Amino acid sequence: METKNPNVAWMFYPGNKDELENFIKTFFDKIWEIEQNENIPKAFVCPHAGYIYSWIVAAYSYKLIASKIDKISNTFIIMAPSHRAYFKWVWMLNCDFYKTPLGEVKINKTLCNELESDYWEFFSFNEFAFNEEHSLEVQLPFLQHIYKNKDFSIIPLVFGETDSFRIWEILLSFLKKHDTTIIVSSDLSHYEPYRIAQEIDKNTINLFLSKNIPWIIKEANACGKGPWTSLTQIAIAKNRNTKLLKYLNSWDTAWDKDAVVWYANVVYY
Repeated sequence: METKNPNVAWMFYPGNKDELENFIKTFFDKIWEIEQNENIPKAFVCPHAGYIYSWIVAAYSYKLIASKIDKISNTFIIMAPSHRAYFKWVWMLNCDFYKTPLGEVKINKTLCNELESDYWEFFSFNEFAFNEEHSLEVQLPFLQHIYKNKDFSIIPLVFGETDSFRIWEILLSFLKKHDTTIIVSSDLSHYEPYRIAQEIDKNTINLFLSKNIPWIIKEANACGKGPWTSLTQIAIAKNRNTKLLKYLNSWDTAWDKDAVVWYANVVYY
């Protein structure tokens, strides 16, 4: 059994188990109650910054998952962008578990193997993209917190340079065979002055909410643009509704208005 050790414990989130567990619990306790309805979430867009910057936004998605835990699939496709490695298409982690301070997360090797076997030109195993990547890892402690006494597994996908049209077609076919919940890891604009960033990001969010693919490709500004575009195309094919849960920035938590990073989370029903 092979296990991937964490990359960014002590940097993006606490590296001590008890501290991390209490940290996330505090997040959940502090945010307002989420709106409840009968819709079953099928996908989420969540930020991937350090927890002190993006915790409010991330917690809204995961608190919604927690409220629907018995109704949604406990197999999570996590689609994250590569920040350090350059490569073509989508790489998967060839391990059995991904470890964080809260324990080991099971990787669904059966479904990963199916993607690699059926679509080897576009999905392949390669650990290089995961060696220093944070965008996928930071989602895991939230899932571990809400599934503390329940089983769940992940299909970890890191996106390089891709043709989103080809990837979404593959994933759509895959989703017809397997019930999964998708998490796209994405932040918005980086290090622009507050007002400029606000204008850029409102435009990006509106493009994704309206599922305007041509203009998303042309104008959207998000570091998870590839995965998010693929999700948007799946949402169009499946006639999914979208809803913005929360939109904040690093000024709201770190008090630096000269160069902010913005975060949003969106749910797909």
